[in-house]
Amino acid sequence: MLLYLFNGEDSLSRVEVSKALSISLQRVYQMEKLTLRKLKLSMEINF
Repeated sequence: MLLYLFNGEDSLSRVEVSKALSISLQRVYQMEKLTLRKLKLSMEINF
């Protein structure tokens, strides 16, 4: 879902993700923020 975060050649923008999933841009930002928090926590636990 949030693979667009990685700025690869075929990455999606937040707007494209919002349209594709029929959710608000604000919700995309919220999901991104939550995902980044979980990733940070996971990295802290595993290292």
